[in-house]
This record gives sequence, structure tokens and C-alpha cells, in this order.
Amino acid sequence: MRCSQTTAGSGSDALGRRMKLVGLERYNDMDESIIQAISTVGFPIVATLGLGYLLLNEQKNHKAETDSLKEAINSNTLIMTELKQLLQDKLKGE
Repeated sequence: MRCSQTTAGSGSDALGRRMKLVGLERYNDMDESIIQAISTVGFPIVATLGLGYLLLNEQKNHKAETDSLKEAINSNTLIMTELKQLLQDKLKGE
């Protein structure tokens, strides 16, 4: 269901004015592209693509986070091994 235009001018100009009236001043070309995509192919397809994009970004972020945690764990394992060796040497020396 589409709203009728109540203001004069092109559709995107009118939409921009309406969005500013409701407090969405950050309306830009990207928003217009999203609105155009929704009206062209439908909300479910655009929502699915958007969620797919978010999922890919989350996977990349998770991989980077996991790699840094792996490095920290390996570093801690090395330190623990050295501490164990020091303790064993100290106990043998007593």
C-alpha cells in the first residue's frame, strides 16, 4: 500500500521533507536507494539481503576476535609452561 503525496515536487524531495518533519534528518541517497529497492523488489527480499550482509560482517568480526583470543591463549600457555619449569627446577634445587 502506497501513501499519496501531500506535498508538491518530486517523490524523493517530498519524502525527504516528510522524513525531516518526523525527525529523520539523516535522510540521504543511501536511504533513498533502500526505499527504492523495497518498493521495487519488496521488503522481504531487501530484509533478507540486509541480514545476510550483517551476518557476513559478524563472521568477519568474530574471526578477527577469535584469532586474537587464540594468540592470547597461546601466549598464556607458553608463560605457564615456563613457570612450571621454573617451579620444578626450584623444587629440585631445595
